[in-house]
Amino acid sequence: MRRHRVFRRAILAVVILVLLALPFVGPAPRPWATDSASPGAESLDLILRVARTGPAEASVLGVALTLSDTIELLVDGVPVANTTPVWNLDYWFLHVPVSDNATVQVRIGLLTSPVTAVPPYAPQPVGPPGFVYAEGARLMLNGSPIQFFGMNEQTSFLFALIASGVYGWDNPAQYWGQNQLFPSDLNGTVANVSSADDLWREFFRYVLHYQNVSSEPSSPRPNLLRIWIIDEGFGVDKAWAAWMANASAFWGIFDRLVYWADRAGIYLVPVLGHQAPTRENALYNVSSTLYAHHLELVRAIVARYDDNPRIAMWDLWNEPDVNNDAYWASVGGIVGFRAWASRYLADVKPYSPNHLLTLGIGGWTLFPGVPAFGWQYHVFWSDIPGLEVSQHHTYGTAEDQYLVDWETAWHEASAIPHYESEVGYNLDSGPNPYGYGYWPWFTERTRAAGWPALGTMLLSDNGKGPYADYPYNGTLPDYPAAPPPPEDRAPVAAFTFSPAAPVKSQRVTFNASIASDDFGIVNYTWSFGGKGTLYGVTVQRVFGSAGDIPVTLTVADASGNEDNFTLVVHVSPKPGQAVAFLPMYTRLFALELAMGLPAPGRVLRASRADASARIL
Repeated sequence: MRRHRVFRRAILAVVILVLLALPFVGPAPRPWATDSASPGAESLDLILRVARTGPAEASVLGVALTLSDTIELLVDGVPVANTTPVWNLDYWFLHVPVSDNATVQVRIGLLTSPVTAVPPYAPQPVGPPGFVYAEGARLMLNGSPIQFFGMNEQTSFLFALIASGVYGWDNPAQYWGQNQLFPSDLNGTVANVSSADDLWREFFRYVLHYQNVSSEPSSPRPNLLRIWIIDEGFGVDKAWAAWMANASAFWGIFDRLVYWADRAGIYLVPVLGHQAPTRENALYNVSSTLYAHHLELVRAIVARYDDNPRIAMWDLWNEPDVNNDAYWASVGGIVGFRAWASRYLADVKPYSPNHLLTLGIGGWTLFPGVPAFGWQYHVFWSDIPGLEVSQHHTYGTAEDQYLVDWETAWHEASAIPHYESEVGYNLDSGPNPYGYGYWPWFTERTRAAGWPALGTMLLSDNGKGPYADYPYNGTLPDYPAAPPPPEDRAPVAAFTFSPAAPVKSQRVTFNASIASDDFGIVNYTWSFGGKGTLYGVTVQRVFGSAGDIPVTLTVADASGNEDNFTLVVHVSPKPGQAVAFLPMYTRLFALELAMGLPAPGRVLRASRADASARIL
C-alpha cells in the first residue's frame, strides 16, 4: 500500500561528518560581515521566521552562522533573551512576549537581522461542546487539552465496500472482515461477519480488549483510529463511482463505522485520499474531472458528519508528497504542492466548519527542494494555508532524546497542533517480516513531551516489543449497554453552486448531489430569499437584481425527516464587481475569490436542536 522510510540516522550522520570537516555550516557571511562590519550592520544572511502563537506571544526561529554564536533577540529594539545554536546551527525562542504591531530582530555579534513584523494574532475557532478543536499547538476538548494515541487501518472500509458489491468484484462476500489490523497486522480477517454492522461491532471489540490491557507508558490506552476511506489504489475514481451508484450502501458502511467507534470510545481520523503504488496526477490538477469527482465525494462525506463529534479531524490525503518527485518538480516543487494543498483545503472547509482539516504528510526526504532535518524541514511541510493540524510520518531506529526535544520545540513554535500519525521501528533485520513494527521508546518519549496526537502504523514486534499483548486471538469483551444504532437517520442537506461569483442576469446552477440520506432523499426544495421556490436535485436561477441572496435547500426523506442548508450568494451588479459590496460576514468569501478559490459562499445551517441559524 505505502512504504517509505525517513532515514534520520543517515541524515544525522551526513550532517555530523560535514560539521567535522568544516569550521561551520550555514550561509556564508559576506566579506564585510567578518572583515569590516560596523556595530549594527544588517545581514540578510540571518534566516528568521516569526509565528504568532497566542494573543500576547510569538515564536522566533533562525539559523546561526557558527556553533560559537550567541544569538540575542530584540523585541521593538529592546534585548529580551539570548540563546546558542544546536549542532545543525538552528536556534529558536518560544513564548516570546509581544503585542500587536511589535517587531523582532536577532543580533549575532556585530550583525543584526532585518526588522521583522510580528504577524497579527488570528484566534482559532472554539469547537462546539464535545468536538475536538485547536488552541495554539494543542488539541482541545470541552475547554481542556486532550492527548490522542491510536493506530492506523488501511483496508477494512475499502473491503467492506467491495464486499457490499458496489465495486463490481467477483464473489464480493469473501472480502467481509478483511483488514490490516485485527487480529494480526497486514493480513487480518475479522471472522464471522457478513454486514457492515457485524464488521464494525466485532472490529471495535478488539479495540475494547486493547483498552482493557493497555498500560502507561509503553502501551497507552487507544482512543484514536486513523482509517482509510478513499484509496485510488483500489481503482481510480472507484470510490466516487461506488457512491454515485449506491449511496445508501456507502453511507450504511460509514454510519455503522461511526456508531461502533462511538460505542468503543474511539475518535476517528478518516483518510479521504490516497494512491499507491502508481500515481494518477490528474487528481492533483484542480481543473480535472478526476479532481472534481473526488472533491464532490469528499464534500458529501464531511457535510454528512459535520454534526458528529466522534470525528476528531479529517485527513484529506495520505502522503501526497511521497514517491512522486518528477511530477511535483514539474509543477514547481513545494510551490506547486502548496498551491494544490491549499486549494483542496479551501474547497472542503466550508462544508466542515465543525472539524479540523489535516493532510497526511509523509515528510518525504527526496521531495524536490526539501531541507535537511531541522526546523526548516518542519516548516517546509506545515506552512500550508488552511492546514489546521500538521502531520508527519516517522519510520526509523534512532533513539536519541534530542530528536524528540527538537521536534517538540518546533511543534510548540507553530501556531497549529501536530499529529505524528504514522510511527514505525523500521529495522530491516527485525523479527517482523514487514520490516517495521511498534516502537515503545518513541511512544513513551513523545507522549511524555506532550505531543497532541500519535499513531502507530503497526502493533506487532520488530525488535522492540509489541503493543501490549498483540496479536490477541482470545475472547473479546462486550460493549457497555447503549441504545442501538438508529434505523433511519435524518438526511443532511448540502449543495454547491456555479459560477462562484455570479453577476446580475447570469444563470446560476445549484447542485444538491452532495446532500445525503441513508435510504435516499425524496424531496429537494430550494428557496431564494423569499423570491421563488424550485424543486429537484439540480436547479437553475437567474437573479434579476444584485445583492446578497440567502439560498436555502430543504431536503426530506421518505420518513418525513428534514434538514436544511443555506448559502449566502452574492450577486454583483456587473462583471468585475462580484465581491465589491460584501457584508462583514462574507469577507472571508471575498478573500477566497480574490485568491482564485471557488469558494461556495458563506454557510448557515439550521440547528436541529433549536432551529436557529448560525454563520459558519
